[in-house]
Amino acid sequence: MVYRFSIEFNSEVNLRFKLWKSGYMSELDHLPGLLPHEMESLRVYLSILFKQFHAKHSNITTALFEGIQKVLKDYNLKHSELISINTSKSSNKEPASAEDQLSALHETELEKQLTHMGPIVDQVILENLLNFKENEFNSQNVKDLGQLLVDLTLCDDSMVRNKNHKVLSRLLENL
Repeated sequence: MVYRFSIEFNSEVNLRFKLWKSGYMSELDHLPGLLPHEMESLRVYLSILFKQFHAKHSNITTALFEGIQKVLKDYNLKHSELISINTSKSSNKEPASAEDQLSALHETELEKQLTHMGPIVDQVILENLLNFKENEFNSQNVKDLGQLLVDLTLCDDSMVRNKNHKVLSRLLENL
């Protein structure tokens, strides 16, 4: 419940901007948000799924891998969007407009989200995948995660890249 509400609220950048401009938490130098709540509830949710998976609850496998895929896809998309913003910003040398303030806040939000998601990807998802036994990687799970893990090699977070390298190496050894 907290997770879904946090996601919905955090995704409404325009609404958060209006709230901030109208005086709600105006003492902050950034948009009001629920990012810590979103990330902590995501961490707990994934940790529970991994524990249930390792305890051999067969009905949890689909939920676990769907959760992993959703987080990795979201992380990769945010990273890609941030790269796109930075690329267009460096090629566009026009003076800043009022619209650029919202764009700058969106960029800051993406950076914060990636900073908060990095430890979840690294310490929860990749660390648990690294500890999987050979038989826990069925071919469909590997196929579903494969492209997301390859895309993860492009991220800026060195901890994520290093752990992802280990996971990919282990997966390729088992092929």
